[in-house]
Amino acid sequence: MNLELIKQMDKVYQKAGGLMVVEAAHFYAEKGVDDQALAGACVAANLLPLLVGFFDVQPEQMLLVDDIGMKIEPFMIQAAVANLIQYGFEPKHVIYESDLMKKGEELIIGLKEKGLTKDHQGRARLKQGWIPLQGKAGITNYPSCEVLDAVLYQQKLSEWGGAITVLPHGYQEQQGKTKTIFQAVTGIKTPNILVFYHNKESEVIDVDYWGER
Repeated sequence: MNLELIKQMDKVYQKAGGLMVVEAAHFYAEKGVDDQALAGACVAANLLPLLVGFFDVQPEQMLLVDDIGMKIEPFMIQAAVANLIQYGFEPKHVIYESDLMKKGEELIIGLKEKGLTKDHQGRARLKQGWIPLQGKAGITNYPSCEVLDAVLYQQKLSEWGGAITVLPHGYQEQQGKTKTIFQAVTGIKTPNILVFYHNKESEVIDVDYWGER
Protein backbone atom coordinates (compact mmCIF):
# COMPACT_ATOMS: atom_id res chain seq x y z
CA MET A 1 0.00 0.00 0.00
CA ASN A 2 2.91 2.37 0.70
CA LEU A 3 3.86 2.20 -2.98
CA GLU A 4 0.42 3.47 -3.97
CA LEU A 5 0.63 6.26 -1.38
CA ILE A 6 4.02 7.27 -2.78
CA LYS A 7 2.61 7.34 -6.33
CA GLN A 8 -0.20 9.63 -5.20
CA MET A 9 2.09 11.96 -3.25
CA ASP A 10 4.46 12.17 -6.20
CA LYS A 11 1.73 14.07 -8.05
CA VAL A 12 1.83 16.80 -5.40
CA TYR A 13 5.60 16.71 -5.08
CA GLN A 14 6.15 17.37 -8.78
CA LYS A 15 4.52 20.80 -8.48
CA ALA A 16 5.18 21.66 -4.85
CA GLY A 17 8.65 23.13 -5.25
CA GLY A 18 9.75 21.33 -2.09
CA LEU A 19 7.17 23.12 0.09
CA MET A 20 4.32 20.96 1.37
CA VAL A 21 1.85 20.93 4.25
CA VAL A 22 0.01 17.95 5.72
CA GLU A 23 -3.21 18.53 7.63
CA ALA A 24 -4.72 15.71 9.68
CA ALA A 25 -6.62 14.81 12.87
CA HIS A 26 -9.30 17.49 12.48
CA PHE A 27 -11.61 17.44 15.49
CA TYR A 28 -14.50 19.28 17.12
CA ALA A 29 -13.43 21.16 20.22
CA GLU A 30 -16.54 20.22 22.20
CA LYS A 31 -15.80 16.52 21.68
CA GLY A 32 -12.03 16.63 21.90
CA VAL A 33 -9.68 14.24 20.10
CA ASP A 34 -11.75 11.18 19.21
CA ASP A 35 -10.96 7.85 17.54
CA GLN A 36 -11.37 9.33 14.06
CA ALA A 37 -8.87 12.09 14.79
CA LEU A 38 -6.40 9.58 16.20
CA ALA A 39 -6.83 7.38 13.12
CA GLY A 40 -6.06 10.41 10.96
CA ALA A 41 -2.98 11.16 13.04
CA CYS A 42 -1.77 7.60 12.45
CA VAL A 43 -2.27 7.94 8.69
CA ALA A 44 -0.32 11.21 8.68
CA ALA A 45 2.41 9.60 10.77
CA ASN A 46 2.74 6.98 8.04
CA LEU A 47 2.85 9.55 5.24
CA LEU A 48 5.46 11.85 6.78
CA PRO A 49 8.45 9.47 6.68
CA LEU A 50 7.54 8.53 3.10
CA LEU A 51 7.72 12.20 2.10
CA VAL A 52 11.07 12.54 3.83
CA GLY A 53 12.53 9.27 2.59
CA PHE A 54 11.36 9.26 -1.02
CA PHE A 55 11.12 12.97 -1.81
CA ASP A 56 13.50 14.56 0.68
CA VAL A 57 10.69 16.88 1.76
CA GLN A 58 10.07 17.81 5.38
CA PRO A 59 6.43 18.92 5.24
CA GLU A 60 4.81 21.24 7.74
CA GLN A 61 2.16 19.63 9.93
CA MET A 62 -1.20 21.30 10.52
CA LEU A 63 -4.21 20.71 12.75
CA LEU A 64 -7.66 22.24 12.16
CA VAL A 65 -9.91 22.64 15.20
CA ASP A 66 -13.63 23.30 14.86
CA ASP A 67 -14.25 25.74 17.70
CA ILE A 68 -17.26 27.59 16.30
CA GLY A 69 -19.60 28.58 19.11
CA MET A 70 -17.28 27.35 21.84
CA LYS A 71 -14.79 29.00 24.14
CA ILE A 72 -11.51 27.09 24.20
CA GLU A 73 -8.88 27.33 26.89
CA PRO A 74 -5.26 26.99 25.71
CA PHE A 75 -4.62 23.94 27.88
CA MET A 76 -7.34 22.04 25.99
CA ILE A 77 -5.47 22.37 22.70
CA GLN A 78 -2.12 21.72 24.35
CA ALA A 79 -3.51 18.46 25.72
CA ALA A 80 -4.96 17.54 22.33
CA VAL A 81 -1.67 18.18 20.53
CA ALA A 82 0.23 16.19 23.18
CA ASN A 83 -2.15 13.30 22.53
CA LEU A 84 -1.60 13.47 18.77
CA ILE A 85 2.17 13.59 19.19
CA GLN A 86 2.00 10.20 20.91
CA TYR A 87 0.57 8.84 17.67
CA GLY A 88 3.37 10.32 15.55
CA PHE A 89 1.70 13.51 14.33
CA GLU A 90 3.14 16.79 15.65
CA PRO A 91 1.25 19.81 14.28
CA LYS A 92 3.21 23.05 14.45
CA HIS A 93 0.33 24.99 12.91
CA VAL A 94 -2.96 24.89 14.83
CA ILE A 95 -5.78 26.59 12.94
CA TYR A 96 -9.11 27.51 14.52
CA GLU A 97 -12.18 27.66 12.33
CA SER A 98 -13.32 30.78 14.19
CA ASP A 99 -10.24 32.58 12.84
CA LEU A 100 -11.35 31.75 9.28
CA MET A 101 -14.80 33.31 9.67
CA LYS A 102 -13.95 36.83 8.50
CA LYS A 103 -12.22 35.66 5.34
CA GLY A 104 -15.10 33.26 4.79
CA GLU A 105 -17.52 36.17 4.83
CA GLU A 106 -15.28 38.06 2.41
CA LEU A 107 -15.19 35.01 0.15
CA ILE A 108 -18.98 34.92 0.00
CA ILE A 109 -19.14 38.64 -0.77
CA GLY A 110 -16.66 38.13 -3.60
CA LEU A 111 -18.76 35.32 -5.09
CA LYS A 112 -21.87 37.49 -4.86
CA GLU A 113 -20.12 40.34 -6.64
CA LYS A 114 -19.23 37.93 -9.45
CA GLY A 115 -22.89 36.95 -9.77
CA LEU A 116 -22.11 33.34 -8.88
CA THR A 117 -24.58 33.03 -6.00
CA LYS A 118 -28.29 33.05 -5.36
CA ASP A 119 -30.09 33.56 -2.06
CA HIS A 120 -32.33 30.74 -0.91
CA GLN A 121 -34.31 30.85 2.33
CA GLY A 122 -32.07 33.60 3.66
CA ARG A 123 -28.80 31.86 2.86
CA ALA A 124 -26.42 32.30 -0.06
CA ARG A 125 -25.82 29.33 -2.34
CA LEU A 126 -23.30 28.83 -5.09
CA LYS A 127 -25.24 28.48 -8.32
CA GLN A 128 -22.87 25.81 -9.58
CA GLY A 129 -23.87 22.67 -7.72
CA TRP A 130 -26.39 24.64 -5.62
CA ILE A 131 -23.93 24.48 -2.71
CA PRO A 132 -24.81 26.22 0.59
CA LEU A 133 -22.33 28.99 1.42
CA GLN A 134 -23.85 29.80 4.80
CA GLY A 135 -25.34 27.97 7.75
CA LYS A 136 -22.40 26.72 9.82
CA ALA A 137 -23.59 25.51 13.24
CA GLY A 138 -27.15 26.20 12.11
CA ILE A 139 -26.61 29.95 12.11
CA THR A 140 -27.88 31.57 8.92
CA ASN A 141 -25.16 34.14 8.31
CA TYR A 142 -22.19 31.98 9.34
CA PRO A 143 -20.01 30.76 6.44
CA SER A 144 -20.48 27.05 5.78
CA CYS A 145 -17.87 24.40 6.56
CA GLU A 146 -17.06 24.18 2.85
CA VAL A 147 -16.42 27.92 2.64
CA LEU A 148 -14.09 27.82 5.64
CA ASP A 149 -12.24 24.87 4.13
CA ALA A 150 -11.87 26.75 0.85
CA VAL A 151 -10.40 29.70 2.77
CA LEU A 152 -7.91 27.40 4.48
CA TYR A 153 -6.88 25.82 1.18
CA GLN A 154 -6.24 29.31 -0.20
CA GLN A 155 -4.03 30.07 2.79
CA LYS A 156 -2.16 26.79 2.42
CA LEU A 157 -1.38 27.28 -1.25
CA SER A 158 -0.29 30.85 -0.64
CA GLU A 159 2.44 29.54 1.70
CA TRP A 160 3.21 26.07 0.34
CA GLY A 161 3.40 24.60 -3.13
CA GLY A 162 1.27 21.57 -2.32
CA ALA A 163 -1.26 20.51 0.29
CA ILE A 164 -2.15 17.05 1.58
CA THR A 165 -5.27 16.58 3.71
CA VAL A 166 -6.13 13.47 5.72
CA LEU A 167 -9.82 12.98 6.49
CA PRO A 168 -12.15 10.17 7.58
CA HIS A 169 -14.03 8.25 4.90
CA GLY A 170 -17.37 9.96 4.39
CA TYR A 171 -15.99 13.46 3.81
CA GLN A 172 -15.77 12.98 0.05
CA GLU A 173 -18.99 14.86 -0.72
CA GLN A 174 -18.07 17.71 1.61
CA GLN A 175 -14.63 18.04 0.04
CA GLY A 176 -16.15 17.90 -3.42
CA LYS A 177 -18.26 20.94 -2.55
CA THR A 178 -15.19 22.64 -1.07
CA LYS A 179 -13.31 22.04 -4.31
CA THR A 180 -16.11 23.60 -6.36
CA ILE A 181 -16.15 26.68 -4.12
CA PHE A 182 -12.35 26.95 -4.25
CA GLN A 183 -12.41 26.79 -8.04
CA ALA A 184 -15.15 29.43 -8.25
CA VAL A 185 -13.26 31.80 -5.95
CA THR A 186 -9.76 31.40 -7.35
CA GLY A 187 -10.36 30.40 -10.94
CA ILE A 188 -7.81 27.61 -10.39
CA LYS A 189 -9.32 24.42 -11.79
CA THR A 190 -6.50 22.06 -10.86
CA PRO A 191 -5.00 23.12 -7.50
CA ASN A 192 -2.12 21.05 -6.15
CA ILE A 193 -4.19 19.40 -3.42
CA LEU A 194 -4.33 15.72 -2.47
CA VAL A 195 -6.91 14.28 -0.06
CA PHE A 196 -6.52 10.90 1.61
CA TYR A 197 -9.60 9.27 3.15
CA HIS A 198 -9.15 6.66 5.84
CA ASN A 199 -11.21 4.20 7.86
CA LYS A 200 -11.24 3.62 11.62
CA GLU A 201 -8.30 1.23 11.28
CA SER A 202 -6.09 4.04 9.87
CA GLU A 203 -6.13 2.49 6.41
CA VAL A 204 -6.29 4.76 3.36
CA ILE A 205 -9.31 3.60 1.37
CA ASP A 206 -9.83 6.48 -1.07
CA VAL A 207 -7.71 9.20 -2.65
CA ASP A 208 -8.61 12.33 -4.58
CA TYR A 209 -6.06 14.51 -6.35
CA TRP A 210 -7.43 17.90 -7.41
CA GLY A 211 -4.59 18.75 -9.78
CA GLU A 212 -3.92 17.59 -13.30
CA ARG A 213 -4.11 13.84 -13.56
